[in-house]
Amino acid sequence: MSEVKDVYGDVLFSAPSVSVNVAHPLLEEIEKELTTEGRQFTFLCGHDSNLASVLSALEIQDYNLPETLEKTPIGGKIVVSKWKDKAGQEFISLDIVYQKTGQLQEMSLLNDENPPGIYNLKLKGLNADPNGLYKAEDVMDRFDKAIGAYDSLIEEYEAKDAA
Repeated sequence: MSEVKDVYGDVLFSAPSVSVNVAHPLLEEIEKELTTEGRQFTFLCGHDSNLASVLSALEIQDYNLPETLEKTPIGGKIVVSKWKDKAGQEFISLDIVYQKTGQLQEMSLLNDENPPGIYNLKLKGLNADPNGLYKAEDVMDRFDKAIGAYDSLIEEYEAKDAA
C-alpha cells in the first residue's frame, strides 16, 4: 500500500513542473525565514504532499528512509538548520525527521529513549561537507532557482495565451 501511496504522491506532487508550482508559496516563505535577520526558530506546518513538492522543487537526491515503508512519511518534517563557523561562514543542512513504521504502528511517544528517524537529505549537484552541511549561498541559490522556475512557468503560459 505504501508503494501505491508513494507513486501517487510522486505523480501528483513531485513532477518537476508540478512541484515548483505547488511548492512555490512554501519555498518563498522558507526563503524569507532563512534570510530574516535574528531569526532563531520558525515552524511551518503542512502535509506529506507539501514535503514531497518542496523536496522535488529543491532537487533533493532520491532517498530511502531507514525503518519506514514510505518515501515521505505522514507526520514527517523537513528541518532546515543554519550554522555558522568561527570565521562567520554560514552553512545549511536539510534533514527529514519522521516517525518510523514501528513507532506509527505502536503509536508510541517519541523521546530520548525512542527517538524519531532523522535522515540527512542531499541536494543534487551540490557538495556537502563531511557533516552534511552545504554552503548557505549554494542552498539559497537553489531556493532562487526553484522560485524562478515558477516564474518561468507563468511567463511560458502567458506567452502561449498571447500567441
